[in-house]
Amino acid sequence: MTETITFDQFAAVDVRAGEIVQVEAFPEARKPAWKLVIDLGPEIGVNVNRHGVSAPISTIAC
Repeated sequence: MTETITFDQFAAVDVRAGEIVQVEAFPEARKPAWKLVIDLGPEIGVNVNRHGVSAPISTIAC
């Protein structure tokens, strides 16, 4: 079943784009993963994210 949301609910979603500035292997993870350092701009700053590898990296990066 697909539930429809209102425009106000959609407008409340905070969607942002960032620039990946560094990628490192994350060997401590139980499954293959990358450690991503993402610059989200002056308002938020730099964020570190650990991303599991579910696809070849060439299909993730543009």
